[in-house]
Amino acid sequence: MEQNTIIKRILSRFKGFALGAFFVLLTFGIQAQSLEVGLFGGGSYYLGELNPGMPFANTKPAVGVSARYSNSSRWSFKLSYIRGQVSGSDDQYSGMVNRDLGFNTSINDVALVAEFSFWDYFTGSKNNYFSPYIFGGIGFFTFTPKSLDGQKLQP
Repeated sequence: MEQNTIIKRILSRFKGFALGAFFVLLTFGIQAQSLEVGLFGGGSYYLGELNPGMPFANTKPAVGVSARYSNSSRWSFKLSYIRGQVSGSDDQYSGMVNRDLGFNTSINDVALVAEFSFWDYFTGSKNNYFSPYIFGGIGFFTFTPKSLDGQKLQP
């Protein structure tokens, strides 16, 4: 119980930090006209013991949002949030022993990334059409797998 409480506190603080950082970046971007905001959609699926070799089986929707703030032609900072769902079950595939195993889970991912371009680069540049870059950051994800009948699979 105590470990669960600590994890929940860390998650709530990280969510607050990520939301605060997003609004700070939004404020700076409005002032400097260098904020890019994007939405995306796609699919997520599970490959593993319960689905060993059928890519795209049980594909579920995944959505995300990102904000990228560029304070120069070389440095950028990006905050992103992605949410998707995955599931797996051993009764869906022929050739597998049916052990009555299955799960569903939502996955949440938050990341804060810094990017450094080695050459001056900006969208629409006539001189540099590309620039090598490096990036690094920190990310955090959560998931809560449940059995097909709704029982939590983690303590």
